[in-house]
Amino acid sequence: LLRDGLTLANAQILQPVWSAIDADGDGGITAEELTETQRKASAALTAAADHVQTNLKSAFQGLDANQDGEVQPDEVEAVAGRLMRGAGAPAEEVAQVQVHPAEFSAADVDGSG
Repeated sequence: LLRDGLTLANAQILQPVWSAIDADGDGGITAEELTETQRKASAALTAAADHVQTNLKSAFQGLDANQDGEVQPDEVEAVAGRLMRGAGAPAEEVAQVQVHPAEFSAADVDGSG
């Protein structure tokens, strides 16, 4: 592994990766081992992306109080207020919760409000 300018430090970093790909432990990596590693990595990334999408949908549904498919500033303010009250924030602070139009419009990419 230390040929062609590969440093010992880099070799130590690469060794666990190499070993994970080298399924039969013979010290070499075949096309089949590389393909299988890629397949497993792709499946893991797909599962992670599905998990993120599920969480985003859940968060959106939690914000969309009237379930009209759009989140409005007042809905965000209401959720923020509930969270603050739940965390024990003083009523005066909760009353000051306001979504600033410029911040909200930055997230409103289709301009629907």
